[in-house]
Amino acid sequence: MRHEETGAFAAGAEAHLTGTLAVCAGSCGPGNMHLINGLYDCQRNRVPVLAIAAHIPSREIGSDTFKRLIPKHLFAQCSHYCELVSDPEQMPRVLETAIQNRNLEAWRLGDCVARGRSSERCGH
Repeated sequence: MRHEETGAFAAGAEAHLTGTLAVCAGSCGPGNMHLINGLYDCQRNRVPVLAIAAHIPSREIGSDTFKRLIPKHLFAQCSHYCELVSDPEQMPRVLETAIQNRNLEAWRLGDCVARGRSSERCGH
């Protein structure tokens, strides 16, 4: 999909038709906002969807950056499980928890994880 909102609606439709967990993804800032309509639709229809949302670079968290958004607050109302993955080693545990939960999930990927770096290599 070319647009996060369409991707979230498509994931919801797939989950509704197949009864299996579907996945969508979005970029940071405005991309996170575009996921919301589709994710609320998924929540209302009670279909299992995993949304993977990028987060702003960790060095910019807490600043007044252009794409500043607090994804945890944004996704809290429409998801059962919302977790920031800040190190690649967290991924297996968070993925297992999300799959077992089988509800609407929202992950926020830190910039180090998105680049495939550990937190030590990223300077944290």
